Amino acid sequence: MSKTSKIHQKEQSWREAILPRNATIGQAIFSLNKTSIKIVLVATKAGVIEGTLSDGDIRRGILKGLDLNSSITSIIRRNALVVPQEMKRELVMQLMLANGIQQIPIVDDQHHIVGLHLWDEITVPTTRSNIMVIMAGGMGTRLLPHTETCPKPLLTVAGKPMLEHIIERAKLEGFNHFVLAIHYLGHMIEDHFGDGSNLGVQIDYSREKSPLGTAGALSLLDPIPEAPFIVTNGDVITDIRYGEPLDFHLVFCVDQR
Repeated sequence: MSKTSKIHQKEQSWREAILPRNATIGQAIFSLNKTSIKIVLVATKAGVIEGTLSDGDIRRGILKGLDLNSSITSIIRRNALVVPQEMKRELVMQLMLANGIQQIPIVDDQHHIVGLHLWDEITVPTTRSNIMVIMAGGMGTRLLPHTETCPKPLLTVAGKPMLEHIIERAKLEGFNHFVLAIHYLGHMIEDHFGDGSNLGVQIDYSREKSPLGTAGALSLLDPIPEAPFIVTNGDVITDIRYGEPLDFHLVFCVDQR
């Protein structure tokens, strides 16, 4: 399916989920089954949002004695959380997490429904053009004798090198271009990862002829990245979301210039 077709399909789904406030519970259930987006959007004829409905709202209504022919009026969530079109993806995700919801309607200045954020779609990482620089040139003296014949980033954790864990985690967040700063036994790292094609990414190398100290290899970047980039060590296993500091910088630093 083409990108244009997917966009059209997504738009059609939320449009088909719009019902008037005098719709019946039966119609709401039909809408939920048809669209599979787990929400009904209630709006006026002009498209102004009046509230939302979930399957939980419907179940609670039936438990109170409503049936399939009953109006949805009494079970509409009229204080539904909505967001403007210009709100950034990261802030929308934070709202979803804070409120424990998976859908947020998008409205314009007059509260007309113009879209719908879905958790399953908004959490799919966007492909980032920003590079990630990984410092992998240290001698790993604190891990001797394990590092006598193996650079520390290639030491295995859970069956694969630490550096591979880092690259794979970053890839899940949309990073696909990596620069590995290497020195000690750097040829072993190059032999293992090559150009990155086996991992579905692009890997370049910054080779230190002599140790340049912490982050010293950044002075060797050529060309110097024009866009913000992430720097991390090649021996740190963490559950950090690498994209978050980058997004924070883009939202709160670059945008404030």
